Amino acid sequence: MLNSDGVPGPVPGQAGQPDGGHVQHAVSGNQANVAALNAGGDAVEVAPLADGGQWQRWITGKDLTMPSWDRYDTVWAADRLGARSSRVFRHNGKQQTRIAAPGLETVGVRSLRVARDGVRIAALVDDDLGTHVRVGTIIQGHDTRVANLQTLFTAAEGQKIVDLAWRDATTLLVLTGSKSGQELLAISVTDGTTESFKADARITSIAALEDRVLAGAQDTEEDRRELLQWEPVKGTWIPLIKDPATMPILPLG
Repeated sequence: MLNSDGVPGPVPGQAGQPDGGHVQHAVSGNQANVAALNAGGDAVEVAPLADGGQWQRWITGKDLTMPSWDRYDTVWAADRLGARSSRVFRHNGKQQTRIAAPGLETVGVRSLRVARDGVRIAALVDDDLGTHVRVGTIIQGHDTRVANLQTLFTAAEGQKIVDLAWRDATTLLVLTGSKSGQELLAISVTDGTTESFKADARITSIAALEDRVLAGAQDTEEDRRELLQWEPVKGTWIPLIKDPATMPILPLG
């Protein structure tokens, strides 16, 4: 966690202690809780960001994706049962519920990200035709479900999709990589317009909030990790934090 002076320090509670048992963290919109996968990847656990806050198991499965919060302080994750079989779950702080998501249940879901307004959901999926980013609508109610899934982006031959992050309610960032390097795409989910800018080849994860875009970078040759920020005026990535930074986290997104 960065303080007002930009100096990093541990968050309060058990989540800020070096236990090595949790990975791929996500922070709630009110910044009161953090969710993370356990080391085995079969549970999403949540801890209050407060003194004495303890990890509690919220979602259980077989092979879960990184957790994602919505604005209602509900945690979402997909459980990967096989190469072409997935289930979507959420937990509202009281109970785990399976969510109907027909367009995601017969594909392999690599990543699931809920938009900050809780209206849309983005999924990185594999099917028999390749790797795609799909975006759907979350229909809230007694029987909450994911509907109207549409393909927003498909990886070209020799291209991989590295990470996803919501920039705002209608713009999704898609980090791609190929032999020619990495590229970060800002895609409007309403009209499909795309803004492209070059990504540092070392970037492995992204996070965004409006005009602020952060990235986790790793130099494997020098075994060095950094947290980077996009500087739009200069059109370049600037370093914020060096080791032991791993991946950036912004509320929701």
